Amino acid sequence: MLDAGKLKLILPLRKGNALGLAKHEFITAEEARDAFDRLTELRGIHDWRPAVRMTPWTAATEGHMIVIEPDGSAQAWPVYDRPDLFLPLGNLMEEPITAIWERYPYKASHYAKYLGASILTAARIGA
Repeated sequence: MLDAGKLKLILPLRKGNALGLAKHEFITAEEARDAFDRLTELRGIHDWRPAVRMTPWTAATEGHMIVIEPDGSAQAWPVYDRPDLFLPLGNLMEEPITAIWERYPYKASHYAKYLGASILTAARIGA
């Protein structure tokens, strides 16, 4: 109806408002895969057109994103053993991004995200 190009589902992490959720309100990566497969099946049955993406939180997605704050601070996210899920990397106002990238410990996860290797994907149907 809205001709959306993409539906992106991101599972909650135990952070912020989600800290108050009961354990049974979270699903496992396997349950996420099953739900994604079912959604993809229904999409074909009902001719839903948007691309569908789902990000399960696994070792392959740890630290997959570099978050840049307005003050220039750069952080890897999500880093599961950090209480706030952020790993400080440096500040772009104080050093070049190449220096931050050089010490970024999650390069493989970062590349995997952009190559579609760590998230579940189903391409947009039709035009």
